[in-house]
Amino acid sequence: MITTRLDYEGIVVDVLDPADSGMDATEIARCAAALEKAAGRRGIVISASGYKPVSLPPPLTRILAALMRELADGRTVAVMAAAEEISTGVAARMLGFSRHHVAKLMDNGRLQGRRVNEHRRVRLASVIAFKREMDRRDAFLSELTALSQEMGLYDIPEPERRDA
Repeated sequence: MITTRLDYEGIVVDVLDPADSGMDATEIARCAAALEKAAGRRGIVISASGYKPVSLPPPLTRILAALMRELADGRTVAVMAAAEEISTGVAARMLGFSRHHVAKLMDNGRLQGRRVNEHRRVRLASVIAFKREMDRRDAFLSELTALSQEMGLYDIPEPERRDA
């Protein structure tokens, strides 16, 4: 497996490209399935000659499984620290918004970021926190809608007719 280590404006990103030689999609899919199964239990133990065994907790095992599933499906995967910055275009794709809307969210302080010359950079941690909040609100609204429907609050009564 070939990894490319990129250094872009001080941000180090490891990129895994499934098109590189040595990447067998079938084998990666088998590994992903095994990791997904192990993640539901106690995680996995990794051992290598000359090293003490190391236990990986279930959340980390799930992340590795998701990464391998993406590679098995032919997608390129990039790994970077959450404290790093991303472009407004990447943030927009993550949130399902336009770049313009992301810029407005930065301007009004809802997303943390900065300007680099003519470009804006958004903190990845800020985007992830914003996405979590959006998902939490969506779940709450869905639950509220379901309760309202159960209570018949969405039933619209027929208008009263006046006989002349």
